[in-house]
Amino acid sequence: MNILFIGRFYPKDLYKIINQDPSSKINFSDHNFTLSLIKGLSSQHNIDLKVLSAPGVYSYPYNNKYLYTHAEKYLINGIPISSIGFCNLFILNKINIILKLIFKIIAVGKKFKKGKIHVILSSPNIYLLLALFVAKKISFNKIDKFNLVLK
Repeated sequence: MNILFIGRFYPKDLYKIINQDPSSKINFSDHNFTLSLIKGLSSQHNIDLKVLSAPGVYSYPYNNKYLYTHAEKYLINGIPISSIGFCNLFILNKINIILKLIFKIIAVGKKFKKGKIHVILSSPNIYLLLALFVAKKISFNKIDKFNLVLK
C-alpha cells in the first residue's frame, strides 16, 4: 500500500532552532502526536510510506525572527522525511507554503512505484487541503483517497 503522509510537524533542525529561541512558540503536543503516527506507520512492513512536512511556524517579524524556513530531508526509522522551505513573511507565507507544497506533493508522488496512493493529513487545515486538491488536479491522478487525522 502506498501512503503519502502530510503534516505540520517540525523537522529536526527547525525544531532545535525554535526550541532554543525563548520568544518562539511551539506546539509540542501536535508535533509529538504526528511523530508517533509516523513511527507507527513506519513499523508496518507492507507500506511504502513517504512523509512531507509543511512546518507550522509563526510569521516573521511578529512571532518569529527568521524570514525563511529552510527545507530539510532526513530519515525516521528508515522512512524519508521531506519538509518544504518557504518565505515566512506575514501573508506571503501562506501563498508560498501552498505553492511549494503543491510541487513537493507532485515530486514525491512520482517516486511511488505503482498503484494508487492513499494520503493522510495529520493536521488538517485549508492550506494543506488546497495544495493536495490542486496537485491532484494538475498532474496527479494516482491519489485514490485521503484521510484526515483529527485529534
